[in-house]
Amino acid sequence: MQLRSGFILILMLSISATGCQTLRNEVQSKVLPANAEALRYELPYDLTYLRTMEALEGVDGWELESTEKTQGILRVYNTQFRAYDDADQRSVTVLVTRDTSKFTVVTLAPQSQHVLGGGKLLEAINFHVSREL
Repeated sequence: MQLRSGFILILMLSISATGCQTLRNEVQSKVLPANAEALRYELPYDLTYLRTMEALEGVDGWELESTEKTQGILRVYNTQFRAYDDADQRSVTVLVTRDTSKFTVVTLAPQSQHVLGGGKLLEAINFHVSREL
């Protein structure tokens, strides 16, 4: 009898843990609008990457985590912690890619398009890089 009760308890706990994670992913993708905007600039890749990095360093509440220039990847994470929304676990990946020999595009990676604060980062990038035009 105790073995059966233990098995049922473990089964219920694993189902509830799986369900909570699934619900969290569904709510995040349904509630937050996608920041799928592509910022296109008539600037060289190196200059666009540098200005994007400078813009990300200047956004309050976000800190540059890592950069990979050859792949065009910049990762930033949220430094503001609030117990009710796990803000410290939010991270965003920004992609800088060559569109043509004259144009460069800055976007958020697909997994980062529903992160709260992504729009704020894109606005800062656009403001900072547009000053070069």
